[in-house]
Amino acid sequence: MKIQQGFLQPQLAQATQNWTGVAPGWNKYKNFDIKIDHHFNESNRLTARYSSQGVDTWSPALDLGSLTGADPGERTQYTGRNSSISYVRVFGARAINNLIVSNGNQYPHRGLAGAGSVSENDLGIYGMPNGAEKTGFPTFTFTNFQAFGSPQTKLWIELQNEDTLNDTFSLTLGKHSVKMGGMFRYYMTNNFQPLGQQGNWTFSANMTNQPGLSSTGFDYASFLLGLPQSFTYTLFPDYFRTRATTYGLFVQTISG
Repeated sequence: MKIQQGFLQPQLAQATQNWTGVAPGWNKYKNFDIKIDHHFNESNRLTARYSSQGVDTWSPALDLGSLTGADPGERTQYTGRNSSISYVRVFGARAINNLIVSNGNQYPHRGLAGAGSVSENDLGIYGMPNGAEKTGFPTFTFTNFQAFGSPQTKLWIELQNEDTLNDTFSLTLGKHSVKMGGMFRYYMTNNFQPLGQQGNWTFSANMTNQPGLSSTGFDYASFLLGLPQSFTYTLFPDYFRTRATTYGLFVQTISG
């Protein structure tokens, strides 16, 4: 059984807590900001800014290495970007207008161990609708053993985007000032979190109990015989796509 190869051999002569190991992972960070200010003249000014943040994390999956010849690990990536352009126009000594256009987006991506290199068919599990797709390792859950494989909640891909337009006009008339403006914002989110696309197998002692005698079986024996107590499998063909818009107007007056 190919999956059996993933179980590590005990380091200590005891039934439980008999293996421990540490392997290095890594975190990579990439951040930068760019800002440009330009004064065309006393009445026109432009400011542009761009910021980017990136995080790339890799964690080893020690219990899965022998199934592939190399430790596949689990990878989480995050990229966030924000940009804006501000244009200020001065209309004499009494009026000024500030127009701001901005965009912000972020893209978190958390993958399963073995994603892109391991399918269920590779592990000797056949008959699944997408068994040939290299979605990563399934989850194997036991009563008396540590869960094995990649948790169902691991896979998460999401793109968030936000576009904003702001405009503010200020006018001073003697002891009185008036400020008015508005905002328009468009949101977009594409989310993919299938929760079990690679399959979740649960093994218990029930499947290997002696006939008529409870608590005589063993969950690992059920696993070796290929007798799961339950199995869940989700086909999740596409992203959840959310779109929304917000807007608002305001007027503010101040008397001195």
